[in-house]
Amino acid sequence: MKIKEAELLTGLSQKTIRYYETEGLISVKRNLNSYREYDEDNISKLKK
Repeated sequence: MKIKEAELLTGLSQKTIRYYETEGLISVKRNLNSYREYDEDNISKLKK
């Protein structure tokens, strides 16, 4: 899922989600177009 969906599911802002990625708290894969792709593991970590 893309960052907008992750934002809606977690209640966190896109800026906060990107910050957590930068700090190494979550590891996000990128698709062929270099868009971040969030999975269920990322979402569960963000909800904690």
